[in-house]
Amino acid sequence: MGTEIGLIALILLVTAQGVLLYWVWRQQLRLRIQLAQCLSASGTDVPTSMLVMMLGRLERRLESVERHLERHGAHMPVPAASPQTYALAQQLAREGVGVDELVLRCGLSRDEAELVRRMHSVA
Repeated sequence: MGTEIGLIALILLVTAQGVLLYWVWRQQLRLRIQLAQCLSASGTDVPTSMLVMMLGRLERRLESVERHLERHGAHMPVPAASPQTYALAQQLAREGVGVDELVLRCGLSRDEAELVRRMHSVA
């Protein structure tokens, strides 16, 4: 009788262990499925969050450039004058127009106007 009780206890223990292992295996399977779903759902969020972060950086950089232009806008290079502008400046210099007038009428820098006046004025 003692042997039979020991055998029944052993069978119950093995059965309980089997049920427990099956339950752990099912939980692991559920967790894997949930993890796969989370990764696939967040796959679209990662690029969006990166874009939002990059947009913030670009906005800050743009604000920095705008502040720099506000402070140093007068020192920005002037676009180059066209050949027609230089032809007009040469003609005006031959007529004896001063440097300030060349700057105003032709849009030349002061140095350009002085150079045109020296090269083309009739003295």
